[in-house]
Amino acid sequence: MGGVLVGSNDSWDSHVRSQFVFQVEQGSDYALNVRCFEGGGGAQLELQELLFSGPGTYKTVLLGDVVNGGSAVFAP
Repeated sequence: MGGVLVGSNDSWDSHVRSQFVFQVEQGSDYALNVRCFEGGGGAQLELQELLFSGPGTYKTVLLGDVVNGGSAVFAP
């Protein structure tokens, strides 16, 4: 309720990679809801974050991969 839709892909093209990029404030907590529907065959879903270290310089890590600098994820 009161959320913001960041991205949507209504396609059944399982081989197409969809990326949705949005920026959040560091050090804040956010509720993230992800819906992924699999209609046959293999299913994949990765949540990644970009960690910026300077202008045009960043690394990509999986969300929840705290060992490599990713943000912690908590599930109720």
